[in-house]
Amino acid sequence: MISKEKIIGGLIIGAVAGVAAAIFFETEKGKEVLEKIKHLAAETVEDIAERWARIEERIGDELLSDDFE
Repeated sequence: MISKEKIIGGLIIGAVAGVAAAIFFETEKGKEVLEKIKHLAAETVEDIAERWARIEERIGDELLSDDFE
């Protein structure tokens, strides 16, 4: 069982981390970092979509091939 002290400590740490992140992302450097994160996330989503399309194509090719055993 988790003690009340651990729960309260976790909430305090989470709140402090949230405030620190909010303050950081309001600075110019923080905004630059946030834009880089958004750009990287968009590239990652695009990469995953392309890989998924290739996987679907390969599976479709395998299912339609005459060599299916």
